[in-house]
Amino acid sequence: MLGAGHAPSPALEDDIRQHVRKHLAPYEYPKEIEFIDALPMTTTGKVQRKVLREREAARKANGLRLEARVNRRIFSSSCRLSFR
Repeated sequence: MLGAGHAPSPALEDDIRQHVRKHLAPYEYPKEIEFIDALPMTTTGKVQRKVLREREAARKANGLRLEARVNRRIFSSSCRLSFR
């Protein structure tokens, strides 16, 4: 999820990857990045990870390929990142 004043772009994706490489171990690097409009939330403000997993499964089932997908961790800054 992008913050105000930011637009999805390959340059932003590269900046995020470089930032993560400076602060995380190599096994924690994101494999894919996806920019989304909003995260699905519960009424108490928690991220609905099940909904995110279901969306990903539906994309795979439909054979849709995104430029950048993400699977596991959620960074509060502005994007959803995947670590495997």
